[in-house]
Amino acid sequence: NVPIVAGGPHPTLTAQDTLENVQEIDAVVRGEGEISFLNLVRAMEQGNDLSNVRGVSFRDRKGNIVHNQSETAIQDLNALPLPARDLLPIEKYTQTTFLSKKRCTNIMTSRGCPYYCVYCSTSEQWGHNIRHRSPANVVDEIEYLLKTYPFLEGIRFFDDVFTMDKKRVLDICDEINKRKLNF
Repeated sequence: NVPIVAGGPHPTLTAQDTLENVQEIDAVVRGEGEISFLNLVRAMEQGNDLSNVRGVSFRDRKGNIVHNQSETAIQDLNALPLPARDLLPIEKYTQTTFLSKKRCTNIMTSRGCPYYCVYCSTSEQWGHNIRHRSPANVVDEIEYLLKTYPFLEGIRFFDDVFTMDKKRVLDICDEINKRKLNF
């Protein structure tokens, strides 16, 4: 009797199909989930109708699939809290960097892609406007990770278009050097 909610690229692109074919899923959060999922949880806790929760697809009481209006993209990514990695046993994760095979974790520093590639879901998930976290905000997360999880030896940037803005990448590198971070 626990509601099951799906999110991420696949459910975002296939909300109708997902809800038609996976009866166990009660709702799909499309696109960015931070605001939509929070509003969905609040509506469910209060027993409210889900039809006013933006960015959500769900089955109504008659079993019809409803796709609400999309939620507005978050413009200030610096306002988002860091991922709650403390809720996971991160020491058990053994991801490594591609080239050096050093133990690492992922961070995302931007969302969006201006292109319309037919084989990629990035712009459908995050939108066509690229939004960036500031270099200081990015390096704050790197510094936090290195201090909190000393077994980490590397960071993987998980952005789809990380190097698109060369100046921003250089600014991140300058901030890493300024703080003398070694990874």
